[in-house]
Amino acid sequence: MKVEVLLQKHSSGRNDPDPYGFVSFLEAPNKPADLSTIQFFLSKYFVGQCGSSVPWAATPEAPPLIPVGHLISKGVYFMIFVIPRAFNSWAPQPAKQFPYLNYSTEAISINNSPYSVHSGHVWVEFNAFVAECGNQLVLNYKDKLICRFGSKCRHIDSCGFLHVDSNQLPRPVPNSMVVEKEVVQFLLSSSGLIGNLVITKLLQGSNSSLYDNKPFNVSQDPNLQVEVAVSQQEFYLDIKNLSTVQIQLSLSPMQCPSASITATLVDHETNKPFALQRGENLRVLGKVELTGYYSLNDLPSVDVYYKTADTAHRMRVKIPVLLHKYCADPPIPNFDPNGSSDSVKKIVQELYNSPRLVNKKEFTVEMGAAVDKASWATTLREAGVMVCAPFVEQNVEYFCVVSCLKAEGIVIIMNFFEESNQCFLKVVTKFGEESLYTSFAETICAISSNNPCFEYSLLDPPPFTN
Repeated sequence: MKVEVLLQKHSSGRNDPDPYGFVSFLEAPNKPADLSTIQFFLSKYFVGQCGSSVPWAATPEAPPLIPVGHLISKGVYFMIFVIPRAFNSWAPQPAKQFPYLNYSTEAISINNSPYSVHSGHVWVEFNAFVAECGNQLVLNYKDKLICRFGSKCRHIDSCGFLHVDSNQLPRPVPNSMVVEKEVVQFLLSSSGLIGNLVITKLLQGSNSSLYDNKPFNVSQDPNLQVEVAVSQQEFYLDIKNLSTVQIQLSLSPMQCPSASITATLVDHETNKPFALQRGENLRVLGKVELTGYYSLNDLPSVDVYYKTADTAHRMRVKIPVLLHKYCADPPIPNFDPNGSSDSVKKIVQELYNSPRLVNKKEFTVEMGAAVDKASWATTLREAGVMVCAPFVEQNVEYFCVVSCLKAEGIVIIMNFFEESNQCFLKVVTKFGEESLYTSFAETICAISSNNPCFEYSLLDPPPFTN
């Protein structure tokens, strides 16, 4: 998974080169630091400095910031946020300009890789930027960014400089861009902590439970939460105001890329703003109609627009109507998936060798150090993947799925193996319809993987572009 960080070019106000840093604000020196206040102002400044003009709001609009945590470096509070994946293609197009920012468009180099800066902003790969900070540290050695005693400093706990031995520093790389010293110091001392905070947050947002029929939190930021639940022919959205103020909210019409699956909101008028009070919930009912096979890229989605007095945001929610949940049960007359191992093995072998299943695919899922096979199988069944009773062949235990939808069938054969003290799941499939395979495979990967939030998911909503 690639992680990027947003850089902003600041105006130095001197003859020195204008440095790159993060979105920031200066706190009044006579007021004590309060994390909620810092978070509020950073979110507000982010929208003000990076947001674009939109016709539906008087204030600029930018992605909602999801707080991850904070770190303190030499008295400076660094708040860490992530933005929803729907904004992975988003880039700042500032509607307003401020004298303390430099809005130049230029080409720069980050750790020997080229990047294009537009209107003073650029997304850069996080690890490359950390390495670039190491290069900047060497170039600024005479500015005493590091302690000359290195790790042997007798006052390492109270010394105000970084403690890195000179032989550990990378070689200087000439560069036209300059990074703020506070940012250099922070990243070189805290990049590992930042990574741990981000990973922990993403694991909390794992979408593995999205595949059953229970309400699931598909999108949440400090202001708004959206949950979705899907049954056979309908779905509902639960929208909750998490902020301390009233929110103005509107929903777009459903976006349906394919005629094979269409969806509509049946009890709510779209493109019409309404107020959602503090702590208030709104439930919106929708209907789904299927006329043929469809891919996960064809799933309908809806945009949620909302604004407060200071900020404007939007969300995009994809409705997880999974094709495999419409499969026949049982797929074969008189077949009992929970029957004897011999009967399951016989049916699986016959169908696997069927000439109608012309396509074959295999993949492997990393599951972690320990696996409860019974619990894993139960979770898959709850998600509509009807795992049969296991059978053993040549000392290997196999878990299989036999299913069909209309005239198209699929056979899935799974077994566990270990490598370097890690458990893996090998999955072999034969099928006729590609979209049916994709629905099963997406669900198996999400439930089985030990880090599903880092996987590319076909259930991610289509990205916003500015």
